Amino acid sequence: MLCSFCQAICTPEDNYCYRCGAPVNVRPLPVRARGSLPSRPQAPSLAPLVAKGIAYLALGVLGHWAAATLARSLARWALRSMTTRRPSLPARNHLSLPPAHHTPWHQEIIVIWRRSEQRGGD
Repeated sequence: MLCSFCQAICTPEDNYCYRCGAPVNVRPLPVRARGSLPSRPQAPSLAPLVAKGIAYLALGVLGHWAAATLARSLARWALRSMTTRRPSLPARNHLSLPPAHHTPWHQEIIVIWRRSEQRGGD
């Protein structure tokens, strides 16, 4: 590369001529011109994202409700199987027992009063 003023030889990395100090002109690279510039991409619409979020929320609520209902019904089934009366065993020698008499319940309250006296030291 030659300096345009003093015709000294300069390297492509030099910005100024080492002999005269003139700025070294760097030739611009050839550029191909394009027919048109690419258009700016449009921002995605928020409607599909909001609809997807609402759908996920609805599925979560529905799943929570279904799990709670299933757990409640399983608990009722387990308690019902534990509390139902099973048929009694037949009596020996095929003798039947007389029916039990149902007597009304009585409730008694017993109150015990304790009287304590403090004796003085003699």
